[in-house]
Amino acid sequence: MTDVLDNFATQYPQWAAQGFEIAGFVWVQGNKDLGEPAASHYETNRVNLIKKVRPYYENRYPGKIKPNAPFVIATGCGDPGNPGCGGSGAGRPRGRPG
Repeated sequence: MTDVLDNFATQYPQWAAQGFEIAGFVWVQGNKDLGEPAASHYETNRVNLIKKVRPYYENRYPGKIKPNAPFVIATGCGDPGNPGCGGSGAGRPRGRPG
């Protein structure tokens, strides 16, 4: 992302005068931390990610980040054969009904 935004005017000369705004962030979580010990740290790690990512981009691109830019966190899966992927339980934390 930074490679493109650092060179926005060169990459997209037709929009150079307009510039850009980061309106939000998307994180697609994989399935590598389905089990312990990673799963018990997931919420803390997610909060830490948000606390680090937003200020990083606010500092790197001052005035280009929408205030309180939202985070969308989705689940993804690279292994459909894994019981935590696909099917009716996809996208929901374990132990929570659909």
